Amino acid sequence: DHSIPAPGSRGTGNILRGVAVMGKLAGKVAVVTGGGSGVGKAVAAAFLAEGAKVVVAGRDAAKLTATVAELGGGPD
Repeated sequence: DHSIPAPGSRGTGNILRGVAVMGKLAGKVAVVTGGGSGVGKAVAAAFLAEGAKVVVAGRDAAKLTATVAELGGGPD
């Protein structure tokens, strides 16, 4: 189940699809905490650019949802 838990629940996470076909991280999976904003969001974007599949986790489901939408992710 890839649904997003209610805001305030623990352990929220989403899988973002890698967008680069061939990169340094192609075929790898990265878990990024604090992925809803700031450095965590930037790291998630950089890893995606290098071809990794990225799971973002954080405390604010709304921010995580926005990050997933912005970075082009969804269930995988």
